[in-house]
Amino acid sequence: MRKGKVDLSPEQVICNALRSGMTKQASAHLAGISEHTYYEWVREDPAFAQACQQARAEFLSSALKVIKEHPSTLHKLVMQLRRDDPELQPLVEKVENTGDVTIRVVRDGTDPRRPPANPPP
Repeated sequence: MRKGKVDLSPEQVICNALRSGMTKQASAHLAGISEHTYYEWVREDPAFAQACQQARAEFLSSALKVIKEHPSTLHKLVMQLRRDDPELQPLVEKVENTGDVTIRVVRDGTDPRRPPANPPP
């Protein structure tokens, strides 16, 4: 090990990447694992899953702070998230700036990858 070099575990690399705004897929690849392995780790390790959730929440919190300070960036940021995060892509169709900043994601069954919780009879 070189002097001053810090070796991070793949889990730490992933959390740092999520905290900086990278997608789950990109974070996994940066850590040298597949997206499939990432999801296995999340399923099998509740502490890792919680750390990933916390890292993503920290990123979103900092993004909201930027939006509140610079409301004109709202549309650009949401469109960037939509483009970069496959989970958000089918959920973000229109962005309106009404002066107040509220971002609400509703999973109402319209997401084509997830069927409604209670399908109609």
